[in-house]
Amino acid sequence: MISGPLILALLQGAAGPSLHSSAPQPSTIIAVILPSAPNASMLEALYRLRGEADSVGFELRLVEAVANDEPRAQLDSVARGLAPAAVVALVGKTGGKATAGPPIGSMDVWFLDPATANTSVGHLTVEEEAGDRADLVLAVRVVDFIRARMFDSLVRTLAESKAKRRQVVTHERVGRSFVAAGVGSTGSFSGLPPAFLPALEVGYAVKKWLRLTLAAAGLGTQPRRETTAGNASVDQKLVKVSAIFVARTWWRLYPFVEAGVSAYFVSVHGVGYPGNVGYDPSGWSPGVLASAGLGLVLAPHFVVQVHAGGMLLYREPKIFIADTEVARTGRPAWLASAMLGVTF
Repeated sequence: MISGPLILALLQGAAGPSLHSSAPQPSTIIAVILPSAPNASMLEALYRLRGEADSVGFELRLVEAVANDEPRAQLDSVARGLAPAAVVALVGKTGGKATAGPPIGSMDVWFLDPATANTSVGHLTVEEEAGDRADLVLAVRVVDFIRARMFDSLVRTLAESKAKRRQVVTHERVGRSFVAAGVGSTGSFSGLPPAFLPALEVGYAVKKWLRLTLAAAGLGTQPRRETTAGNASVDQKLVKVSAIFVARTWWRLYPFVEAGVSAYFVSVHGVGYPGNVGYDPSGWSPGVLASAGLGLVLAPHFVVQVHAGGMLLYREPKIFIADTEVARTGRPAWLASAMLGVTF
C-alpha cells in the first residue's frame, strides 16, 4: 500500500516546474482531493488529467483528503481555501481504503464549479471484460467525465481572464502624468489659410477616464494675404485648458473627447506699398473648444494622439490694409494636432 502523502509528493515531482511556479492565479488551478490510499485507476486518471490541464494552461493542485469527511464537505473546504477554478474528488467504492487483488472496477467523481456553485457527481464503472486494462479504461472515463462537465467552460473562463488582464495592462500603460510635443494646426472659414504651430501639452489623469491638460502652440507658420495696397502676415498663438475624457482601451487604441477654454492671440505684420503705411496691430480673444481624437499606445509609457475639432471665439480679430479689410480670423475656427507623448 502506498500512502497518500507519498503519492502527493511523487505526483507533484513528476508534474515538473508548472506545479512549482510562483504565485499561480486561482483561476488557473484545478484542485484534486486524493484519498489516503489511491488505487491504480486513480493514479492513471491523475496523470491523464494533468496532461489535459497542462495543454490548456491549468495547474493541477493535489490535496490530501481529510479522514471521515464527506466528499461534499471536503469540496467546500478546498474551494474556500484555494479559490480554484474547479475542485475534483476521487472516491473508490471502498471509500478510499486500499484493497488487494484486481482493480476496483468503479469510482465516484465529485466535481465542483465554484463559479456557479454547481456540483456534478458521476458513478463510473468498468466492465469485467476490460481485464487487465480496467485501470486504464476507468481513468479515461474519469477524465472524459470531467471534460464533459466543465473543462471547456474552464478554458473559456481562462481565456477571458487573460484577455481582461491584457486589456487592463494596456490601459494602465497610458499612465497618469502626461507630457507631449507635436504639431498643431489652426484655420478659419473667413479668408486666412491654415497655420501650423509647434505645440506642447502637459496633463494629469485624475481618473482613468479623465485627464486635465494645459497646452500651448505658437511660433509657427504665418498665413499671408496680399492686396494692391500691401501685404499682411499673421502670427498666431494658442493657449488652452481642457478636460479629456478617455474611453476604455481596445487592443492599443483609446478614443477620447476634449472640451475646454482657450485664449487666441493674433499679431499682424503689415507692409504698405508706396503711398501706404504698414501697421503691426495685435489682439486676442477668449474662446471655447471641443474636439475628438484617437490615441495609440506604441509601447509602455509612449503614446501618439491625434485629434481635430472646433473653437468658437468671443471676439473676431480683423486684418486691414489701407482701410481695406483683407481677412478676418473668424469667430468659429477649426483646430487639429498630432502629438507624441510620454506617460509616467
